Amino acid sequence: MQTLRRSFLYVIVFSLFWWLLTGGVAYSWWFGVPVIFVASAIAVKLENSRHSLHFSAIPEFLWHFASRSILAGFDVAYRTLHPKLPLNPGLIEYKMQLPAGRPQTFFAGVISLLPGTLSASLHANTITLHVLDTSENLKESLLQTETVITRLFGPGLESHSCSPEGTGLECEAGKEKEAK
Repeated sequence: MQTLRRSFLYVIVFSLFWWLLTGGVAYSWWFGVPVIFVASAIAVKLENSRHSLHFSAIPEFLWHFASRSILAGFDVAYRTLHPKLPLNPGLIEYKMQLPAGRPQTFFAGVISLLPGTLSASLHANTITLHVLDTSENLKESLLQTETVITRLFGPGLESHSCSPEGTGLECEAGKEKEAK
């Protein structure tokens, strides 16, 4: 019964979102109705998964992501417009505290969407990132993003140490690794 209620709630929320997105255009519903039901089914399934999202943390995540995107966008613009092109591109490795699965995959996707960074690989608890400046210390920024994602995925993840001095969190920016 609880799952049915949650499904109905998702259908209502996604229907309102679809209505806002399409401006209430009637002919969009032939496509919208199947999308709404599929999205609702996926949402219920994900909600019941081990690492489900906590909606109360979404505003914090959105604020963090938007502010980081703007700051990083200005940084990339500065670097590309500067006459000396202050770039030192390369690969860095960052050891995550997030558990494997959805939280790590989400972290990799978020980092790739931020200007100036790109997730190159994800193995075990280590993510390899391509960055515009390997001499810049990105540890604090990555740590903050990981902490926000920890809150987003909720209980059970807070037990991970998310301090710069934590034993498992290391951001090793070194010489550029050669991609082979």
